[in-house]
Amino acid sequence: MGNIDMGNVSKTQTGDSSGRLGRAESASPSRSISDQSGAESARVAPSDAVSLSQSAAEIAALEGQLKSLSGIDQDRVDSIRQSISDGSYTVDTDKVIDGLLSAEKSLL
Repeated sequence: MGNIDMGNVSKTQTGDSSGRLGRAESASPSRSISDQSGAESARVAPSDAVSLSQSAAEIAALEGQLKSLSGIDQDRVDSIRQSISDGSYTVDTDKVIDGLLSAEKSLL
């Protein structure tokens, strides 16, 4: 027969003198971790489902529609790409600033 670990056994404190043995309450790390996870799982039920708000669903639908559009002017893209490559592309900073300011004002 093997040895039995009796380190976590103590006399019960029930007030009777029968001398029955019970498990001693210990503050071992493994017990406190399992108690914590049990308490947390009792408060928060695990879920594998994802639900989107109405706004998020609408945004997702609009993104799908935008991806299907081919509103790219490929000739313009090629022209700008060529201008950048040969160093002739210039940026109108006043126009950029005006665009940024008008976009900012529209958000207010």
